[in-house]
Amino acid sequence: MAEHWAFIVITSDNSLPNVSRFANGNFTSVSLEEASRRLEAYAGIKVEENEMQAFTTVRTIRNKMVHFFHESQTDKKKQKETIAKAQLVAWYYLHNLLNNKWANVFEKWSKDFEKIHDSLKQYHEFLMQIYKEKKKDIENLKKKGSHITVCPSCTFETQKHAKKEGVFYDSECLVCGLKEKSLQAICPDCSERIFFKGEGLSSCDKCREPLDHFFLKEYLINEGAVNSNIIDEEYLCISGNCSICGRHHTIVYESASRNYLCLKCFETFTSVQECQDCDEPIAGDTEHSYSAGCSNCVRG
Repeated sequence: MAEHWAFIVITSDNSLPNVSRFANGNFTSVSLEEASRRLEAYAGIKVEENEMQAFTTVRTIRNKMVHFFHESQTDKKKQKETIAKAQLVAWYYLHNLLNNKWANVFEKWSKDFEKIHDSLKQYHEFLMQIYKEKKKDIENLKKKGSHITVCPSCTFETQKHAKKEGVFYDSECLVCGLKEKSLQAICPDCSERIFFKGEGLSSCDKCREPLDHFFLKEYLINEGAVNSNIIDEEYLCISGNCSICGRHHTIVYESASRNYLCLKCFETFTSVQECQDCDEPIAGDTEHSYSAGCSNCVRG
């Protein structure tokens, strides 16, 4: 296990978690909310609000089915579409966590994850009907100047974006409901609008110029959105490293949410602390850095 087994055990009294009961499966596990809270407190890993909402929705549907009732039994067409949307969005978030942010832990099960990924393609037919019903409204939004891109979850051109570049926001799919932390920038070569969704890696649709977090940081500095000095701006540049993706000097401070954000993996953190071994500023867990170091120590 990547973390200590006791972190997922909850006791009803003052007794301590028992390793024998844990090995036999005779224990009560923490709730989804408590698991998220402990993950952030013990490992410095924050599960985003959109991700938690998607996981909670699927859990609610599952509980209704287990207890022998779900609305799909009375209004099959509408509710099956709702279930399809919920599972597809939740899997998109979980698939991203397992294959990217948590890949170092779950990499050996990647083939199993892809089998699940392929099996969920059956939901496309349910979402197709929703897309047909909303297509006219989406076209009207485009005519009014709204920015619409392809949704990475349901694959329809239905992901609505904010109209302003240089500001972080949540884009939202008008069909499956997927929400992603996004940011827009202007291509330095052809002045085309570029969309960064869920990570600091994108490319220009017009000139095919690949752009990454280095460009993103420079762009935000030039726009006045990021600065290395403490000023009254929306973002404050922090020369910190990311404990999730291991990238150096990719952390900025978002004053609106009062969280730290990695421009490479778009992970958010509540604090930046110094590594106890090399003194480099790290966003995320530094509890065991005195003995284990950090990504900077390993590379050094």
